[in-house]
Order: sequence, then structure tokens, then C-alpha cells
Amino acid sequence: MRQTILSIRSLGLRLLTLTLLVFGMGSAASAQLDCASPTDLTPSATSDGTVTLSWVVDQADDSVDDHVFTVVVGGTGLNCNNAATAGVLQLILDDTEFTSEVTNDGVRVTYEFNGLANGLVRGASYRFIVNQTCNGMVMNSGDSTTGSCLTDSDIFKIPETPFTIVKTPISPTCFPGGLVDDDGIIIVTVLDGTCDDALYSITAGGVTFSNVQGGNPIAFIGLEAGNYTITVEETSGCFFEADDNPMSMDVTVEEPEVEPA
Repeated sequence: MRQTILSIRSLGLRLLTLTLLVFGMGSAASAQLDCASPTDLTPSATSDGTVTLSWVVDQADDSVDDHVFTVVVGGTGLNCNNAATAGVLQLILDDTEFTSEVTNDGVRVTYEFNGLANGLVRGASYRFIVNQTCNGMVMNSGDSTTGSCLTDSDIFKIPETPFTIVKTPISPTCFPGGLVDDDGIIIVTVLDGTCDDALYSITAGGVTFSNVQGGNPIAFIGLEAGNYTITVEETSGCFFEADDNPMSMDVTVEEPEVEPA
């Protein structure tokens, strides 16, 4: 028989507890044989708030259908000995909530959830630990640090949503070779994503403006008609996905539509 109790309470930022009471799932002896310490704990997160946590179980029969995992997410000081005080989010997962895949190293267990909806915040550093229950017996645990809890190779953050580049090219007065063919302009405005008060470095046509605040237009002047690349990098320390900072885009300064008489 399996009974599920759902409760929500505060602990630090927030503690969400999904408690599953499991009865009649086998003897302690079979649990001892079935339950190995979780290894290779791997976290990741994307800018939409999705957090993916995965780990490997060395399972002889390639099945984790009777397993329950207690996952605790906390700050960088979280470890298997202080989960009750350092955790900000606790999730107890049965086989209806995680996915599993047989690999050469064992069974890879994966759980995905919305971190923002569960009290995590963008840009903060988190790590997680896992306790495993087999056949109703809590046996072994793993944490997402390989070696010392002071290492940061397993830390994850929810990235900021990316900034946006708005470009406005203005053609030069004359066609190439004309009297004034190098007074074209590109106006660039960077709009903040979720990282407020960010500062940006903006480069185009070999010129760079530094410490530019979001929303402030920057004009690159003295340009001939042609193709240019705008590169924007957030420089004040906001955390983005790798492809979102720096960000580049191409812009064309067109020749004038009508050559002046």
C-alpha cells in the first residue's frame, strides 16, 4: 500500500516537502542489496527557470521502479549532514515523478522542475544532495560535490533572461565616392532582460562604448554604407546562459535611396 501526504512549509527561502509513506515493499535484507549510493549528481538550469537534476544508481536489475529519492536543494554550503538546516527546497520523488535510463554506468535518474515557482531565485548559487529509499528503507545518500563540499564544479544557477539589442541604421548622405559618403549612423539600444541595472560594452565599426546602462541609445557615427557587426557584452556580473552573453548581430547601413542632385 502506498500513501501520499503533501505539505508545504517554510525553511530558509522556502521548503517544499512532498512526503511519501511506503509500506509493504520488501525486507530490509533485500533493500540492503538493492540500494547503492547515488553517484554523478549533475545539475543544470535554463533561463526560463527549468532546473534539471540527474544522478546515477548502480542497480543490478536496471530498475528503480520501487525507489523513492529525497532531493534537497540548498546553497553552496549544503551537504549530507546539514540538509535539515541548509536546504531551501526538499522534494521526495517516487517513480511517477522522475525518469530513468539504463546506461553503461547504471541507471541515470532525471528530475525536472520549475525552480522559480519553487522559491529558487535567478543568479543565486545552489547545489543538491540525494537520499535514496529502496523497498521502503532509506539506505544511502550522495551529494553533488565530488570530493570536498567547498568545490564549485557542481554549482548551478538559474540564468537571467537575455537582454535585447535594438538597432537603427541611418544611411550616409551620398553614394560611395560622393562628397559625403561617410556620415552614416547606427543607433544601438540595449534593453535589459531580468538583470536590472546591468552595464554593457557595445562595439560596432571598430569603436567600443563601455559601462552603458540599459535603455540608453548609443550612436556610432561616421560610417560608410556597408555591413557591420554589433557586439554587446554585459559586464557587471549578471549570470546568463553561455550563448546569451556576449551577443552579436549584423546590421547593414544602406546606400541612400536617391543620390542628391
